[in-house]
Amino acid sequence: MTDFKRITKEDFQIIDKYFAFHLEARDESRFCDYAPGTVKMWCEAYKMEYAVEGDIMLLRARYDEENGTSYLMPIGRNAKNCAKLLVDRIKNEKSVTFSVMNKEFAALLRIELSVDESQIFADRDWSDYIYLREEFCNPSGKKHHNYKYNLNRFKKDHPNAKVEQLTEKNAQEAADFYIEYCKNNPDSSSVDDHEFHVTLPVILAPWEYSMTGAVLRSNGRIIGLTLGEVYGDTVIVHTEKAEKEIPGAYQTLALGYQLMQPETVKYINREEDMGLEGLRRSKLSYGPLRLEHKYTLYYR
Repeated sequence: MTDFKRITKEDFQIIDKYFAFHLEARDESRFCDYAPGTVKMWCEAYKMEYAVEGDIMLLRARYDEENGTSYLMPIGRNAKNCAKLLVDRIKNEKSVTFSVMNKEFAALLRIELSVDESQIFADRDWSDYIYLREEFCNPSGKKHHNYKYNLNRFKKDHPNAKVEQLTEKNAQEAADFYIEYCKNNPDSSSVDDHEFHVTLPVILAPWEYSMTGAVLRSNGRIIGLTLGEVYGDTVIVHTEKAEKEIPGAYQTLALGYQLMQPETVKYINREEDMGLEGLRRSKLSYGPLRLEHKYTLYYR
């Protein structure tokens, strides 16, 4: 196996190759963390590294300084059966964190490490929200009441508004909107945090990060922006910002972006709520199919 190497733009083709392998034997988990765009977007902020052996790629990241390096699930062909490969890789380390694992892989890892179940846990704040795309694009019933109400209100107040694809032509205008949004909303987005610095380059050239995007325009002005990527049968929404004082702007932007997706997309991953009360209410208001829980194991 090769030594671990920091991921840079020069490695993006390798990242694409192994994620393509991974699609061939994809399991039922649809974590936002396991998609090529996610890795490309966050590789620098999280000091992400990779190592390869045949058709398998190992990933590790430094999410925070307190817990040090975290190992993720392997990516590639037959990756879900590679718990032993991962354990062999870290056998000389005294303290290891394994993060963003589905329940099945966490169980395999626990057996290989001979540790108790109590050392595995999932944090609700970091669970991904999964939606049925067909239901999201055609909301009906009580659980979608607020979603539909806001869509109708926005349409009434902004009859000429439209959702446009993010392109080279409007990318700079979209970036200007994002910068202004972050300045005006430091409580949820700051120009000083990781999110701002990893998002801005993607807005300007989403195609370099395996992503697409959309903007919401009203009266000629951009009032919303979203970024996402299609991986397999799932579209992952990485960024979504809209003017908060305009009722229904978020819902209209979210729907418009999903209507742009190919028919092969069956699910939507709108990522985590990070324990933020307002964000949790918002994600629940769209009527999720389920939460995708991510497991962590601390090995000492």
